Amino acid sequence: MIEAINSGNIDYLPHVSQSNQIIDLVGIAVSSVLAGTATAEEAMRHANQQIIELMGL
Repeated sequence: MIEAINSGNIDYLPHVSQSNQIIDLVGIAVSSVLAGTATAEEAMRHANQQIIELMGL
């Protein structure tokens, strides 16, 4: 675990205060695709809209 942390890419995660919420929204979208309740395009469009609202854009 320590080796993975030391060799990890620090720029992998968003550098915004809402990063945990963004990760959750994308994870929920991926889960809905895997569960068969949404297509990938539908899920990502929905997650994108939520992220835009979250970021106040």
